[in-house]
Amino acid sequence: MEIYIDEFTRDFPYELGSDMKYIETIDHGAFGTVIHVLDLSTNQDIAVKVINKDRTRYSYIDKLKEEISILKILDHPNIVKFYGYIETNNQLLIKMEYIRYGSLKNWIKKQEKISEEQASIILRRLLSAVEYLHSKQICHRDIKPANIMLSRENDLDSIKIIDFGLSTQNFDNLINNDYCGTYIYMAPELIEKKLYFNSVDIWSIGVLMFILLNKGKHPFYTKGDNRSEIAKKIKIGKINFYEKISPMAKHLLLKLLEPNPSWRYTASQALKHPWI
Repeated sequence: MEIYIDEFTRDFPYELGSDMKYIETIDHGAFGTVIHVLDLSTNQDIAVKVINKDRTRYSYIDKLKEEISILKILDHPNIVKFYGYIETNNQLLIKMEYIRYGSLKNWIKKQEKISEEQASIILRRLLSAVEYLHSKQICHRDIKPANIMLSRENDLDSIKIIDFGLSTQNFDNLINNDYCGTYIYMAPELIEKKLYFNSVDIWSIGVLMFILLNKGKHPFYTKGDNRSEIAKKIKIGKINFYEKISPMAKHLLLKLLEPNPSWRYTASQALKHPWI
């Protein structure tokens, strides 16, 4: 489900309250607007996701409240922190940690080459966070470089997973038509609309690992591909390496990008891999 929200009125559009000072707008997206705010009660910079309720379907508001219920129970150094929410007659405002050093997507674009040591640090922190999520029966369902942020400049240990808008809990109750995510990061079972479990997150991490070790190139997508071409490549699962990588890295990558979800590594198994 995607809800596109128009740009807000030029009058001050945010119902922040007297204890919060607007600094700047960070992003306009499909799911609302994210702004940078100073919390005057704590003198702390925070990010606030703002959704105008009168421009949004009730089903999406319910989904946001599900996202809030997930964020409330999370406490991990590599997951964005949740600070509460405000609901007014007109808006829903979700208060979160302000992460100032940009996305992993932008970091990757700036690198001439990413070493296996750097990639291993990113994978270790990411797998630790996902192992934690899966232990709580939470599946993120949209892991990709744009949803991973750096909270300290050039400190890869400081990465944080953000955007739990597509996440779900209590996976035992999932039905096979609950189909969502970013297409080029979707596991084969999602592409084929089959029953799936939290192993779809592991596939997405495998795609990210490939991108890190192959100068930003994607294992199953090249510019100009349409959806059917991407789907065919993902279902086959054949990987062509653009760069020379170590046998250990290749072994782990193939375990993460295993087309059969029953044979795919779990986060716990991947964390024990010698390359990590």
